[in-house]
Amino acid sequence: MHDVAIIGYGPVGATLANILGARGLDVVVLEREAAAYHLPRALHFDDEVMRVFQGIGLADVIAPGLMVSPGMRFVARDAAHLTPPFMGQGLCAGIRDAANLGWKLVTGDEALLDSYQAERAPHATAYIKTAVRLGGLINTRAMAPALGEAPAGPVKMDSIAPALGGFTAPLGRPAPQPILACGSLLDDRIGPRFAVLLHSDVAHDTTLDGRGAVLVSDPALDPFLAANHAIAALMRPDRQVTAFARSPAELATLL
Repeated sequence: MHDVAIIGYGPVGATLANILGARGLDVVVLEREAAAYHLPRALHFDDEVMRVFQGIGLADVIAPGLMVSPGMRFVARDAAHLTPPFMGQGLCAGIRDAANLGWKLVTGDEALLDSYQAERAPHATAYIKTAVRLGGLINTRAMAPALGEAPAGPVKMDSIAPALGGFTAPLGRPAPQPILACGSLLDDRIGPRFAVLLHSDVAHDTTLDGRGAVLVSDPALDPFLAANHAIAALMRPDRQVTAFARSPAELATLL
């Protein structure tokens, strides 16, 4: 008897199997094809998905085959798109599903598992709708009506990443991943656990120790926390920020 059965050994199934296996679950994967698809296919994925690959120990293996492209964080090979292609989010949606579901399956909490659909469906739908609108802009010949009043010079587009269902941005979005003072990336320091990200000016709160979360206090986190007027943030194993603490009293109840 296995803890989890995964149907399909594509990129999403393989990622979910890695996430669950790394947490000690007995996983069986069923795949009808006897070998990998023999022809190369284009693959696009972004920084959030690369963090998932980093978490299952694949970043160093994948990195040599990547090409950084303007407007798209990473370009490699071998994926199928389930959404309009204009944002390269087909594979990304599936990997985000795996990251969201993986840590919840490990807990065995039925109520927590129920949040998977509620969080992921609106998020994926928002990306699809944005991709459709972007495709309309790319394919139109009527540029003036499509663009409206164009700016005088170059502009930097704000993030269009939606929040998870049930959250309002900046909650329900991934925390940034800076290089810490020790030289480690944030996710490598934390591993597949909850984390409390503390402003470096805040005293270490020993009352939070032993509650299943890693406490990280580092100057590299200060700009993110300051931008959100917070002294601490709670980050889940899938790297989503679900709460901010803006006072010592809120910090004490963060977990």
